[in-house]
Order: sequence, then C-alpha cells, then structure tokens
Amino acid sequence: MIQEPTINITVLAAGNAERCQFLTTLSLKSILMLVEPIGQRKTTGAGLRENSLAARKIATLWNQRGEIESITPIVIAIDRSCKFKALDQTNHAAAGVLECPFSAFLDVCDGIQRIAALRVALMKPTEITSIQWPVHLIETHGGDDLAALTTHIRRTVTSNGRSAPATNRATGIFLSSILAGSSFLRQAVAIRKSSLAQRSGHLWTGSAMVKALAAFLESGDFVGSTEEAQEIAALWDRLPFVIPALGDYAEGRIKASQLRLQTILTQAPTLQALASCLARILALPVHSSDACLEKLSQFDWSIANQITNTTSRSALREERTRQLLNLCGLKSPTEHPQ
Repeated sequence: MIQEPTINITVLAAGNAERCQFLTTLSLKSILMLVEPIGQRKTTGAGLRENSLAARKIATLWNQRGEIESITPIVIAIDRSCKFKALDQTNHAAAGVLECPFSAFLDVCDGIQRIAALRVALMKPTEITSIQWPVHLIETHGGDDLAALTTHIRRTVTSNGRSAPATNRATGIFLSSILAGSSFLRQAVAIRKSSLAQRSGHLWTGSAMVKALAAFLESGDFVGSTEEAQEIAALWDRLPFVIPALGDYAEGRIKASQLRLQTILTQAPTLQALASCLARILALPVHSSDACLEKLSQFDWSIANQITNTTSRSALREERTRQLLNLCGLKSPTEHPQ
C-alpha cells in the first residue's frame, strides 16, 4: 500500500485544546500546491467560491503596484490528522513542526480570491518561490464544524472584502515570529502567561512582550515581513551583550527573581521603553546602531537610584523612553526639528 505523502511546515502554535491553530509563512508556490486540490473540487470546498472578476481586480491592483502582496493571512482549515511536534518541550515553546498529510487541507476559509488572482497575475518566474505570505491553519472537527468555522470567518469580512480579525492575525504572526527568532526572548519570555510567579525563571510575560513589540509597528516603518522579524529578533539577541545585568541572566549567573528585586529591567514600562528605543535604532545605519546600543550599557538600571515623581505606568513608560532616546542621541517620535 502506497503511503499518503505528507508535508512538514515550520509553525508557531496558537489557539487552545478545543481548536488548535498554527501560524506560519509560506512561499506562493507552497500555498498554490497545498490548495490546488481544494480549488479543483466541483461539489464542495473553495472551488465554488472563486470569483474570476474579483480575482482579476486583485491581480490588476498587484500589477499596478508592481508587488504581489497579502498582508492578511490566508486562512486554511485542516483536519486532526496533522501532528504538531514542538522544537523543545519547555512550557514556553510555541515553535515546532506540523506534519500534515495532503488530504488534511480541507478548505480555504479566507483568501480564495487572492489565491485565484495568483493564477492571472503577471508573476516573474522567481516570484512564485521568493514571495512569502502569512498563513493561518485552523484545526476542524468534522464537516459540521468546518461549515460553522467557514461561515463564521466569512461573516467577519467587511464590505471592502477585508477581514478585521485578519489584520490582528497578521500582526500576531509578525510578533510571534520575533519571539520565536530570538534565543534571548525565548529564554526570557513566558509566552503563554499573563503573570509570573515570584520564583519564575522568566523576566517578562507573553502579554507584556507583545504590547512592547507592538511599539515596533508604531515607531517604525515596518511592513511585517519575515526578514524584518529576523532583524528585530537579532537586535534583541544583542541586548545581553550591552546590558550587563541581562548578560548575567542569559548566562545563568543571576536569577530572574534577583533582577526583579534589583533592577527596573523587568518592569513593563521599562520593557516598552526598550522596545521603542530599539525600533528607532533598527532604522539607523549599522555603525550608528552599534554606537547607540553601546550607550545602553551606561544607563542606570538599578531600582535603588531611580527617582521619579511619575505614578502612572503610561507616564513612566514615556519618561523612560525619553531617557533612553536622549542617551542614544535620538529624538522622540513626538519631537520635531525647529
């Protein structure tokens, strides 16, 4: 008996025990290969929902822009035969490999017109393998559940054909890619926690880090690409080399609980200030960014010497952001040249 072929996809796990979900980015070639059997179905699935007029409009827009893009994810329903294997077995591991039989890809819940547009767009030969799009894989439990899921997703689509939740999913993929791509953040962040026990080995919660990383989208001109996520992750990996306390933590010479008692590094306003500062540094030329990072080692991160009249978190975040930017010789985003 010939065994059904499978495909292994590197993903970030999301969702819950009731409905597993996975976020990834795939090349256009991979996406077309996975959904081609779905599009060929004549009685069920996405083939009935393709609209040639809508597809041509999308393709025309891409051709005018000179760019084939999908900011919002393609949402694909999969069945339970897909098996997720985490890269490591720690509680905060969300990255892993999803092993899927080809028959496990059931339906395109959102994005079928974009996929149809790929077939009529003026693509260069290299684009089909080099361009990547975000993909959201959602597990379903039988035909009725698949029908309910696809109906729910289609109802979220607005009159202009864009889905509001999809934008949030795209941002989530971008931020999760940063967390997965940085060895320091994988060590320091409790991905699935909103609070930390006193003895926790992590510095920050997942919810606090996501809010902090959102500063990258607010403070810089980022489109949320895989390459940008890798650059940002690499920048966070440099922090232990320029902030001694974080270096001691990364090397196991000091515990997270000690940093919480002795420094402001674990506080949410400081984390968000760091994120805002790094967002500005990332946009600089290499020699300038190196100099700015080195200046972060001069900042007094200790709790004992912090004197402030600020009581609210938001005001404290703004104050520390201003202090870090001034230290690095950078202007605040709200400051304008005279």
